Amino acid sequence: MISKLEKLLLGKEEEERKAAEKARRDAELAKFDRLESLLISQQEAKVEKEKAKKEAAEKAALEAAEAKRRGDEDKLAKLESLILAQKDEQLKREAAADAARAAEKAAADAQAAKIAEEKKAAAEKAKFMLEAAQKAREEAEKKAAAEAEETKKAHEKALAEAKAAAEELEKGKKAAEEEAAKLKPSDAPKAPIKFKDAVGRKFSFPWELCKTWKVSLLDNGIYFYADT
Repeated sequence: MISKLEKLLLGKEEEERKAAEKARRDAELAKFDRLESLLISQQEAKVEKEKAKKEAAEKAALEAAEAKRRGDEDKLAKLESLILAQKDEQLKREAAADAARAAEKAAADAQAAKIAEEKKAAAEKAKFMLEAAQKAREEAEKKAAAEAEETKKAHEKALAEAKAAAEELEKGKKAAEEEAAKLKPSDAPKAPIKFKDAVGRKFSFPWELCKTWKVSLLDNGIYFYADT
């Protein structure tokens, strides 16, 4: 009976020991499980943190890229706007330069046309004046020729009349000389009367022949004077 009781007691102790061992192992397992869960949780938290960090970094990178893209687009837009503004300004300057050149050309053309018109008018005026001068010269030459012809005719007439008068005077002179030869010394002839005609020729007329002349002889155009 003692042996059986001992066995029972021993068996119970063994069971209790096994139960205690099992409880210890279970406690240790539970502890390991909690530790594993904690490690897993920490790992998962770390992974989540890394994931969140990565996602945040990716998001930040995307936002930075988007911001850069928008900035680049803004820069490109500003650059394009600046280029367009510069191009527009260049076009305006070129248009203004073209307008200025056109205005200068128009002014130069107008000035050239004015000068050409003035030259043409001056040439026409000069031509008119030259023609008028030529006409006046021709008329003057015709008039001078006519007057010269008239003068020539008058001169020739005066010469003919003077020649005839000279011949008459010569005849009178001879007659006077003959008459003087017949006169006594107290009746000697007086000094002759001298005449000058229209052309400046001088004539000498005996006093005895000329003393009975009438004034009507002056109608012949012969001018005379007495040289006293």
